[in-house]
Amino acid sequence: MFTVMVVSSETAERDLEWDASGRNIEIFMDSLQVPGELSAEKVLQTLKLLETKILNHKMTTPLCQKVTNSIINYLRIMKPEGELEEMCTAVLIALGSYCPGMVTIKLWDKFHNFSLPPRSLLMAVGKLSFGQVLNGLAISARKHLDLRRENEEVMDISAESLSIKACQTLRVLFNRWPLKNNSKVTEQALVVIGHLFFLMPSPKLKNQVNWLTRRLMTLTEAKLDPFYISQCIYKLLGALAVSGSGGVNLASQLENIVDMLFKQVREKVNSSDPHTVQNYSFTLKAFYTLTKLYNEQMVLLLRKVLESTDPVKVASALQVFTYVFWEVSQTEKVKSDVMNSVIIVIQEDFKLVRVALLYFLERLAQCGYLNLPQGNVIINYLIKLSELNSSVQRNQAGEGVEGWRVRARLRGGGRRKDSWKQKGKKRRGGWHDEEGP
Repeated sequence: MFTVMVVSSETAERDLEWDASGRNIEIFMDSLQVPGELSAEKVLQTLKLLETKILNHKMTTPLCQKVTNSIINYLRIMKPEGELEEMCTAVLIALGSYCPGMVTIKLWDKFHNFSLPPRSLLMAVGKLSFGQVLNGLAISARKHLDLRRENEEVMDISAESLSIKACQTLRVLFNRWPLKNNSKVTEQALVVIGHLFFLMPSPKLKNQVNWLTRRLMTLTEAKLDPFYISQCIYKLLGALAVSGSGGVNLASQLENIVDMLFKQVREKVNSSDPHTVQNYSFTLKAFYTLTKLYNEQMVLLLRKVLESTDPVKVASALQVFTYVFWEVSQTEKVKSDVMNSVIIVIQEDFKLVRVALLYFLERLAQCGYLNLPQGNVIINYLIKLSELNSSVQRNQAGEGVEGWRVRARLRGGGRRKDSWKQKGKKRRGGWHDEEGP
């Protein structure tokens, strides 16, 4: 049995001198497959040494393959947690730094098609995808392949093979596995999927839009962290937009995708939580991409939400419209339709939407909407808000004198205290300018 478990610097240094054939590593991997053969503490310490060796000493491909298989089998059988699980992830990442394909290919293991992979494997693939090699591959692999000159090996995989592998991985991650739960596995799967979109040929990806949308709608209802949903949608739309058009399927799913994005954009943003900030940013960028692809349809959908009787929905529509407005084609019909929707918002006069509405009215003014026949409605509304604000300021300034009068009355018995308070509330509301008693 493998015995290199005394935790000391001398032992660690000696263990890092494992023979070039990797015999000691193979013994450890064999022992790892037998439940109870090694204690959790021994496994943990040896995995730490193994990670260091992999990172500092190049291993043969067969040995890398054996270690990868053994670690993943150990994860499936023993289901380690905590620090032990993290070390398994670290070893897989170390192996992936030399042979990323050897780790990622385990995602579509034909013997485990109908079961979720170990969380450590997904974590490792997710982190590798953000690494220098795979991240660059995912974002611009198509570009590199298109630019490759004949007989020049820029990458050791053809465009066709790359696309096939990406499609297979997507099916395994999103079609065969029941990704319906709010879990870390689902989150990491979505991270990996976002990168796969850029590796697939545009026609193939466009054919996947319908079922992808249905899966994302299911995950939205599962209360998954909104960041992972918005990031995935944003990357899907970005990959589709590369061809210059979203395709027929995306057009048919436009309303469903917009509904999902509106749910995301209404999530509370907490500046101390980066995920909430990024979720808001990804969502607005997704709206922007959709507006570039489907200008007329998006204006119609945004106006529909803008005319809602729910102030929360109206406020979110104003935020989105303000962000994408420079991409909107300013035809006479669009200007007339948008103006009609804005007038409805003004007439409703929800206090909750006033700030968002003012930002949007600024956009309209920059695009000449105040010069339209109904532009005076906007001008009159702004004047009304200005007068209302002035009234509030006058009342606040007058509270000093009024306060002196109240104190004088209180010294005389204070019989009208409650009556004055009621009128004071009206005065602070801004719609009444009554004199004090």
